[in-house]
Amino acid sequence: MTPLGGVDEETGSHKGYGLGVIVEIFTGILSMGSISNDITTKDLHSGPSQSFVAIDPGIFGDKDQIIKRFSAYLQEIRDLPAIPGKTVYVHGDKEALAYEDRKQNGIIVDDKTMAEVVNIAKRLGVDYAELIK
Repeated sequence: MTPLGGVDEETGSHKGYGLGVIVEIFTGILSMGSISNDITTKDLHSGPSQSFVAIDPGIFGDKDQIIKRFSAYLQEIRDLPAIPGKTVYVHGDKEALAYEDRKQNGIIVDDKTMAEVVNIAKRLGVDYAELIK
């Protein structure tokens, strides 16, 4: 799978440049955070650069068909040949697996953190009995 269209301009490799600019616009310009040119090796923490966007796919057409097509596309990526013993994931797959694992097996919390949570719950008058199972 060749990312961003190919290895030369005829097959779309120039899309990488445009996507990089879009990322800078959303995460640096619109958020009033740092852009790549602002960050030096001496100043790696020059401010937050984040962006959150919600798009209703229904504005482009039949929402159910778009979701179905997108799901099929993601499955095609998952089905790509992987290194033996490895899995090809798309964004969110590992988090979904971790979520299911935590629902089944709980969340391991170290004693110091648990004591802090219990103290905060006591201070706020929150019933913490469920926390310490």
